[in-house]
Amino acid sequence: MTITPSLFEAYLKCPTKCFLRWLGETSTGNECADFDRAQESSYQTEGIKRWTQTLATNACAAGDSVTLTGKRAKWRVAIGPVARAGDLESTIEAIEQVPAESQGKQGQLIPIRFIRTNTLTRDDRMLVAFDAFVLAEMLGCATNVPRSSMGTRVRHSR
Repeated sequence: MTITPSLFEAYLKCPTKCFLRWLGETSTGNECADFDRAQESSYQTEGIKRWTQTLATNACAAGDSVTLTGKRAKWRVAIGPVARAGDLESTIEAIEQVPAESQGKQGQLIPIRFIRTNTLTRDDRMLVAFDAFVLAEMLGCATNVPRSSMGTRVRHSR
């Protein structure tokens, strides 16, 4: 079974909920949870749109056109790439590529997660760390400090 951010998030909230999702059990409708997911999705879409408007059109790549190899790519920001490593998989909301400071060194790939609340919870930090871990495992190298965009501010989560 592949471990995804939604399965990991379920584990953070309740190990039993994670186990039931792993078994393939479907949950009954929950209007509050559905509303919360819709708000998160809306904030993510708006955050990506606002962030990419500040970049040149050729500096942004999206979806399946993104190849994560760890080598210098032509894009500065990748939107929605899928990272897979063993039984781990994550569709990372955004990845920023920071060029190396000197020749011969490898640049950094920084995973970014958009969070609509103005404070980071433990679960938010764990989810962005999960994205960074999957990316690092896939590339076989360390990633820099992952970043979260919260409310109207951008902060580094550690």
